[in-house]
Amino acid sequence: MALVVCPDCQTQVSDAAVACVKCGRPVFAAPSVFPASSEQPTRGGEVGGRASSVLSSILQFLGYGWAVLGGWLLGSTFLDTVRKVHESGGEATNAEGVGILIAVVFYGLVFIFPGLVVGALGTIVSRRRRT
Repeated sequence: MALVVCPDCQTQVSDAAVACVKCGRPVFAAPSVFPASSEQPTRGGEVGGRASSVLSSILQFLGYGWAVLGGWLLGSTFLDTVRKVHESGGEATNAEGVGILIAVVFYGLVFIFPGLVVGALGTIVSRRRRT
């Protein structure tokens, strides 16, 4: 094992150490080579993973938000139909049942399913970035 000099505090550190014993600066992969201060390693030792991290966060936010919006719209449509049935005396017609079925299919295909797929894609991007 060799000793290397920490660029932050000038302390001699073993190349087998995980971090500098004095200042705590991480020592990754290559012995005696410290990452430049502008290129801090991310999880997994890779440098420059910020763009994929931002992309995965945006995909997750938009995807799961879209799915939640679809669920909220579906729920409000269902509650409006139930309220109309209740106000009309409690008898539901076939048209109201078909309307709810159409709403379930529409909001499921347009909002919920695509939202979950995009959100899952964001999760896949973030996990692939870590490995």
